[in-house]
Amino acid sequence: MVRSTRNPRRSLLVERTARTFDLRAEQALALLEAVQGPSFRTNPLRGVASGPAGLDALGERLPAGPIEPYPWIGEGFAYDGPTHELSASAAHRSGEVFIQNPSSFLPVLALDVQPGHHVPDMFAAPGGKLAHAAARAGGQASFVANDRSRPRLAKLREVLELLGVEHVELRADHAEHLATLLGDQRFDRVLVDAQCTGEALLDLRRPDEPRAWSLDRVERFSYLQRKALRVGYGLLRPGGVLVYSTCTYAPEENELPVDRLLRHTSALLEPFEVPGLSCRTLPGRTDWAGERFASELGHTLRVLPDQRFEGFFVARIVKPSDATD
Repeated sequence: MVRSTRNPRRSLLVERTARTFDLRAEQALALLEAVQGPSFRTNPLRGVASGPAGLDALGERLPAGPIEPYPWIGEGFAYDGPTHELSASAAHRSGEVFIQNPSSFLPVLALDVQPGHHVPDMFAAPGGKLAHAAARAGGQASFVANDRSRPRLAKLREVLELLGVEHVELRADHAEHLATLLGDQRFDRVLVDAQCTGEALLDLRRPDEPRAWSLDRVERFSYLQRKALRVGYGLLRPGGVLVYSTCTYAPEENELPVDRLLRHTSALLEPFEVPGLSCRTLPGRTDWAGERFASELGHTLRVLPDQRFEGFFVARIVKPSDATD
C-alpha cells in the first residue's frame, strides 16, 4: 500500500486505481506515472491521404524523426521524437496533420459518423475528436459543437478552421440545457466526451500531484455526467448511436453513469472492439464498492496507459429503433 503523510490524496488515488484495475499499489502507481510520446493523424480535409502514401506526399513538411504507423487506423502514426518538433513542422502548422493521443481516436471509431449524419458534440473543445469524425465522414457530416467556456470555444474555432472542418454550429451552452435549446431535433450520432477529473492525465512523477483531485470532485463530476448522458440520449433518434468517453479511471465517472442510463431508459450497450488495437485494454467493471452494475458494462472498453496511449474509457450506446424515450 502506497502511503504519503504529506499528500494523503496521492495515497487515496493510488489505492483506488489499484482497486479499479485489480492491481498492486506499485503497479497502479506505475500507471499514474506513465508518460506518452507524441502521436498524430493525417488530415484528408487538407488533402492528405491515409497510410504511407500520405506520409510520402508530406515529405520534408514533417520532421525527420522516425514515424511508425498504427496498423489499426490508417491515418494514425506515432512519432519517435520531441512533441515540439512535430508541432513546429510545416505539416502541423498547415493542418495537414494534427497531434492527438491515439486513445482519442477510439471514441471517433466507436461513433462511426457517416456522410449525411447530424451530430452534437456536447463537450467539443478543443475539437480534435469532432475534426477527426468530420474527416472520416469526408467533410459530408454536420455538427453542433458545444462548450460552455467561451475561451475554450474560441480555441475550438481555431482548431476547426486550421483543419478545414465545415458545417459546424458553435454553441456555448450548459450541456444539461441542450435538450431544451435544441427543441425537437433528433440526431444520428451524439458524442458525450465528458468533462471529468482527468485521472489519466495526472503525472504522479511529481510529488505534489494530485493537487485538485478529491473524492468530492469525483462525485460532483459523476452527478454531472449522469445528467449529460440522459440529455444526450434524449437527443438521439431511434436507431442512433451515442458514444460516452472519459480520460479518467474512477468507476463513479465511467461505468456508474452508463449503468444509470441503462436502468432508466431503453438504452443498449454494444460491444466495441478495434481489431489489432496496439494497447492493453480491459472490459468495464460490473461492480464497484459493493454495488453491482449491469452485466452489459463488460461491453465497455478501458484503455490502460503505456508509452503511447493515455488511459481512457469508451462506451458505445444504441437507442433501439422502436424506442420512444
